Amino acid sequence: MRILQIKHLFILLSILIQIGLLSCGSDISDTSTKSRSEESSPTSIALKKSVKVNIDLVWVFKNLPTNLKMELYEPPSQRPFTLWETGTGKDESKLSFSKPIYGDGKRIILNPGTKKQFVLVMRNPSEQTIYFFAAPHRAEPEEASLGFKFKCLCINHAFSIPAKETWYRIVELKISEGFLGDQLLVSHSIIGIDKERVKDFQKMGSEDHEH
Repeated sequence: MRILQIKHLFILLSILIQIGLLSCGSDISDTSTKSRSEESSPTSIALKKSVKVNIDLVWVFKNLPTNLKMELYEPPSQRPFTLWETGTGKDESKLSFSKPIYGDGKRIILNPGTKKQFVLVMRNPSEQTIYFFAAPHRAEPEEASLGFKFKCLCINHAFSIPAKETWYRIVELKISEGFLGDQLLVSHSIIGIDKERVKDFQKMGSEDHEH
């Protein structure tokens, strides 16, 4: 009889231990699931519609001379021009841009439902041709990027600026009528490359080049 009681006691203890382990595992699983859920669902920024949107443009140069900079200009006022028009030259009076963008030269101000064409300008003061391309732009805050469109220079294209010449490209910013937010920071990485890489890139064909 005593042996039977001990056997029953061991069975009871075994059942209690298994129940405890299952309960503990469930708590760990719930905690882990909750943690993953919190990581994948960060707090979003609350946005409101604004009558004016400040768009700041930032340029990060890599593998390029430190004295290079990107400047924003108004399109030419006395001659026709087209979106994505690109060119270089020594005589800036013959190139398709006029006066610098008003302000600090880094900000475009738009009303929702409007667009603006302007000109990107870079000057090469060196004695050598500069080759570069632009990585796809990034917009912050990301929540405000819906309804924003930038027809810029990051379109799988390599550019060049001959020595002592000025390069320009006509681009366009547009925001939709339903745009939410009052500011947006748009950044590009401008990456220097050598002539050989440009040749290799051009050998791939021109069918994927838009402009």
